[in-house]
Amino acid sequence: MDPIEIIGGGLSGLAAAVVLARQGQAVTIFEKKRYPCVKLCGEFLSPEGLVALGRVSQCPLPELVTQLELRPTKKFSWVSRRGRTLSVDLEPGGWAVRRDVLDPWLATLASGLGAEVRFGAAGEPTAPRQLWATGKEHSGLKSPYFAIKGYVRESENGKDVLHGRDIVLYQLRGGYIGFTRMQDGALSYCALFDRARTDAAWRYTNWDQLCAGVFTTNSELRRWAPGARVLLASHVGAAMFDFETRAAVREGRWYAGDAVQLVPPFVGDGMSMAIEGGELAARALLLGQSAAEYQAAWRKHFAPRVRTAKMLHPLLWMKFAHEPAISILRRMPGVVQWLYAQTRGDYAA
Repeated sequence: MDPIEIIGGGLSGLAAAVVLARQGQAVTIFEKKRYPCVKLCGEFLSPEGLVALGRVSQCPLPELVTQLELRPTKKFSWVSRRGRTLSVDLEPGGWAVRRDVLDPWLATLASGLGAEVRFGAAGEPTAPRQLWATGKEHSGLKSPYFAIKGYVRESENGKDVLHGRDIVLYQLRGGYIGFTRMQDGALSYCALFDRARTDAAWRYTNWDQLCAGVFTTNSELRRWAPGARVLLASHVGAAMFDFETRAAVREGRWYAGDAVQLVPPFVGDGMSMAIEGGELAARALLLGQSAAEYQAAWRKHFAPRVRTAKMLHPLLWMKFAHEPAISILRRMPGVVQWLYAQTRGDYAA
C-alpha cells in the first residue's frame, strides 16, 4: 500500500493514524507542536466520542476511563448575565478529559502501531495520498470571532464556585464562557466572543483582564472570578476561524476534523466529532472510496447534528432572549434533553 501522510496531529489526525497503522498502512503524521501542549478546547468528550475512542484504540471503555483519568460530567447549567439559571442532568452524560493527556496518549498508541510522528519543520509532505487534519479554517476574510482557553482553580477558601455542577455556560456581554471541572479539580474554561459585540479594549490576554472587563457583565462571575487562582499566565487564543461547513474533499485534498467543520463550542461535541471524523476518513482511505463517497459518508454522519448546532447558536447572541429562554426551558426539561440528543451521534458501542 502507498504510504499516507497526515498533516495535523490533533485528535482527528491521530485517530486516523491509529486506525490506518493498525491495518498495516504506512503512516507519517506532521505536527507543529510537541506533546503535551494546551489546546483551545472545551475538553468535554460526549458519550459517542468515548465510544469512538474505544473503537479507534480497541481499548475497553472502563480502561479508557482509568488510563485517561476521565471525569464523569453530566450536571450542566446555563447562567444568564443576571444570574438566572437552567440546570439539567445530561443523559447520557459525557466526560472531562485534558487534551494534554489525551493527545500524547493517542500519539503513543499510533507510534506503537508503526506510525511516524514528525514535529515542527521536520520534512514536507510529499506522498500522493494525504489527509489534511489541520484544524480550524477560515474564509480569508476577517473572522467575526475570537476565542480563549485556560485553567483556574477555585479560591483558597475551597468554595465550590460551580455549586456542584460539572459544566457551566455563562452568558457575557458579547459572548459566552464555559467551565468544565477536570479530574484534578481544576476548572478548564473556553470562551467565544463576537468582535462586533465586544469593545476593542476587551481583547483579553489574561484572567485579570477578564475579571476587570467582561466578567463584570455576569452577576455570578463578577462575585467569584477575582478570587480564582490562575494556572496559565496567559490564555491560549485563536482569532481566524468560522463555523462554515466545508467540503471534505477540496482541490483533490482529503480533509478531516475541524478542517471540514468547526462546531460552535457551546454544543460540546467538537472532540467527539474530531475523533469520529478521523476514524471515518481512515476507513474511507482503507476501503479505497472515491472523493464523492467520502463526502457523502461525512454528510450522512455529521450533517444532522451540525444543522441543529447552527440553528441553536444564534440564541447565544440574543441578549434579550436568554432570560425568557431559560424560564421556558426550566419548565420543559424534556426539550433540553431532546436538543442535547440532536447534537450528538450514535451512543451505541
